[in-house]
Amino acid sequence: ARPFEALSMALVRLAYLGNLPSFATLLKQVENAPAAVPPVAAPIVPVLPPALQPDPRSWPEVVALVRHAQPGLAATLEQQVRCEAVGDRVIDVRITGGLHEPDEIIRTLRAAIETATGHPWHVVLVAGDNGAPLPPTIAEEARAKHAAKLQEVAADPSVAAALAMFPGATVSAVEERGVYGEE
Repeated sequence: ARPFEALSMALVRLAYLGNLPSFATLLKQVENAPAAVPPVAAPIVPVLPPALQPDPRSWPEVVALVRHAQPGLAATLEQQVRCEAVGDRVIDVRITGGLHEPDEIIRTLRAAIETATGHPWHVVLVAGDNGAPLPPTIAEEARAKHAAKLQEVAADPSVAAALAMFPGATVSAVEERGVYGEE
């Protein structure tokens, strides 16, 4: 798109590689080069529609289905959306505050699922408090699992002994590794 800037950058990079002709010689070669051949049109290949996916049956399946085509939407669903239920092409959700408006999330989610499955879906925004505890978002579940794993590791006797040797030390990360020889 910017041939002269690209050429100058290429010349700077090549200058560091070794003995090169002078800039004036290179410039003459560029000026005397034959005119560029017009590009040949590529043959037109029909674009086939993507293969339709089966209907998701759980909230993690819904998010996984959306993630491939729209990773930004998937991240929003993980952070802002609490799924009440996934039924027969119906999803009931509660939306917490965040960067995106509830109507925008619902509209985009519905379109993404309909595109992926080829079927119409209803995404229902659940309002009000029915007295039941709110389901966690996927991100909250992941944080809770991570915290539980840290507590489990810290409770291990050998880790607890090591932590006791360093007052104030805590377990901040856990890295899963295979058994020796399986890696």
